[in-house]
Amino acid sequence: MDVASRLPWPVGVVFAAVSAVTLHALAVGLSTPRIEPSAELGRAVVRGFYGTIATFLQFIVPLVFVAGALAGVLKRSRSRALFTQAQSAPEQSISSMTWNQFERLVGEAFRRRGYQVTETGGGGSDGGIDLVLARGSDRFLVQCKQWRTQRVGVTIVRELYGVIAARGAAGGFAVTCGTFTQEARKFARDCGIELIDGDGLTSLICEVDGTSVNNLAVPTRVVAQLASADVSHLSNRCPNCGSAMTRRTAKRGPRVGQAFLGCTRYPACHGIRHLDGSVGGN
Repeated sequence: MDVASRLPWPVGVVFAAVSAVTLHALAVGLSTPRIEPSAELGRAVVRGFYGTIATFLQFIVPLVFVAGALAGVLKRSRSRALFTQAQSAPEQSISSMTWNQFERLVGEAFRRRGYQVTETGGGGSDGGIDLVLARGSDRFLVQCKQWRTQRVGVTIVRELYGVIAARGAAGGFAVTCGTFTQEARKFARDCGIELIDGDGLTSLICEVDGTSVNNLAVPTRVVAQLASADVSHLSNRCPNCGSAMTRRTAKRGPRVGQAFLGCTRYPACHGIRHLDGSVGGN
């Protein structure tokens, strides 16, 4: 039932129909009495035993697949509701979610951007892979950490990198509603893992159904934080890749302490827009 609930519901319905036809044929074929020589009596008993099992399974297995398909539809409906709720009030909604709801929200966000998403159930405190994304022949692993106060350290990113290498995945994402340490960001940048922090997740959610970034809605927190500055001349698109941008504060360099817009795909992309209108990054 658990496996069936993870399948697309049309696939579950097809499996139900195929299993019903196959098991019915087995039940009829194995249960039909035959005149057997006395030497073959043991074989006849075995045939009758398997025929009896097939008779029961021809009803049970299809029902399990149908129930799994319905459970999958219900789960997807709940994920859509979570996503809609998060779009209307990202910060408040995300902070009140359980870890399971958080994983489903992240999965729905990736699903709306063209990925096929499989929820592995590796959430909670076990540190496992929570989502497997597929696009074409490529597979990506996602680890979700709903840590509101604690910053995600480099150990988590290292563990994710090890699983990616072991499974031969094309890449991976670490997602949190909080922040990442500088050490974690540096390691992720060196090994090609994409980190999505709270600001990046808000931008990911507020981008409507993976449509063109021209229609991107700037996240509520970003709007509030930039309300005191004249940023009407700034685009909310990254000058390098065209992705969403979010407000950040420079922690080093000649502009330390100053606010700027950074690409939400950082560290994969380093595009930035300063509030004076200039751009940077590579």
